[in-house]
Amino acid sequence: MFIRSSARYWKLALLVAISSLFTSTCFGQEWSFIAKAGLGSYNQQGMKDYQDYLQEELLFDATITERFPPFFIYGFNVKRSAEKIVAGIEFLHGSTGGRLYYQDYSGTYVADQLISLNSIGLTCEWYFYSKETLHLYGGLKILGILHGLKIQNSLELINFPRIEENADFYSFNLGLQPFLTLKKEIKKVFFEASIGYELQSKADTKYKEDKESFLSGRDGTPVYLQSTGLRACMGIGLIF
Repeated sequence: MFIRSSARYWKLALLVAISSLFTSTCFGQEWSFIAKAGLGSYNQQGMKDYQDYLQEELLFDATITERFPPFFIYGFNVKRSAEKIVAGIEFLHGSTGGRLYYQDYSGTYVADQLISLNSIGLTCEWYFYSKETLHLYGGLKILGILHGLKIQNSLELINFPRIEENADFYSFNLGLQPFLTLKKEIKKVFFEASIGYELQSKADTKYKEDKESFLSGRDGTPVYLQSTGLRACMGIGLIF
């Protein structure tokens, strides 16, 4: 119930902010578009606990070979600038994953947990320092994040058919990210480098085929997704 209520209020805030962003009386006439790529780290403590639970429950000594490492992120921003303030909308995609693995003379076991993140956010930046074509901003992002979780388990034994288990889950999280951005302009083209730390709410996994079901961990409790972590990006943009 809390997740649904939070999502409803966040969507309302997003609509209000978008209407403000596109109201000509609020900002100046400079627009910009930025394509960006970078690296994101992800806490994912709920999924790490789930891996530990799986490892304890298995009848053999599987090894955790991947534990949701930092991975590439991609996205773009559309911004509108005033004299001292820049407001915009950001779309971002990221991914990471985990794996348990075991192999001996009798066969192979693989358990993958693949996570994708798609976020939409409102950004607001303030000039800290400006000298000719070089600018330093401090900013804040308010984010809505849709997680996808794909569970892929397989067991392959010698002289037996391969056994597979696949299931898709999702969650909706809210996020807040303070960040710093350094911008260098070259006429109508500019380059940006930004770094920030994203805080996210916890959200339980929901099974895509049945929204009342969830991924179960230790003691039958729902496994949660939470991609809190560092975000670092570089981008190229166009002023128009």
